Amino acid sequence: MAEGWHYSVQGNRHGPVASAELKRLADSGQLSPADLVWKEGLASWVAASSVKGLFAGNATPPPLPPSGPSTTAANDLKPKAEAAVKATAEAARAAVQSIRAAKPIAGFHVQRAAFGAAAALGALATFMPWATAPIVGTIYGTAGDGWITLVLFIPAVVLAFLGDRKESVDGWKQFAVATPAAFASLFGLYKIISLNAKMSEMRTGAAGNPFAQALAMSVQVRFGLYLLVLAGAATAAAVFLLRRKSQQSVDL
Repeated sequence: MAEGWHYSVQGNRHGPVASAELKRLADSGQLSPADLVWKEGLASWVAASSVKGLFAGNATPPPLPPSGPSTTAANDLKPKAEAAVKATAEAARAAVQSIRAAKPIAGFHVQRAAFGAAAALGALATFMPWATAPIVGTIYGTAGDGWITLVLFIPAVVLAFLGDRKESVDGWKQFAVATPAAFASLFGLYKIISLNAKMSEMRTGAAGNPFAQALAMSVQVRFGLYLLVLAGAATAAAVFLLRRKSQQSVDL
């Protein structure tokens, strides 16, 4: 830049000043890019921003990335959530290990006691109410399908007593216990879904008929079916989760 710059700030004319002084004014903010400057050789006043190198050191930084409360909260919550999941998993693992190491219950290994008790509850659900319906009244598992689930729970009850009761059930016996119990649980779940679907169809078909709607609303699934589903799932889970791990020998 040549010497002898004139500049205008808020309509007031100043100068002439040297190039270095003009640069200092720009760096200090006393001269803005919108202000006018002129020097000998220019046909007219020009904006200071058009002078090459005058505002090179005052480049405007880009806007900061958004860091609103939601972003900050999410970043703070992520490690806490990961820590909570890890702590929950460790607690569950410790609980299972403590159950495996527990003393026998009434002479039974904890695994046998757990799946045997769950299977007994599942068999007992056969004699409990499964549903209620108008005119018919309470429908028990013994009305038909309950005898099927009763048979499915018998292997678990029998195998809980066979062999050394202080040892866990392993190998093929695990599947002999878990497979029928799982089928019983799925069967109960199917019955619940099927009854709910039929009730929904009855309510839809009874639209505009208060009496029919009242009859449809009176059909309900009862606690016996829910107990059947839970008992079957608990039996299948207990036989695998609570078995004793085989101990491996190590040579000196």
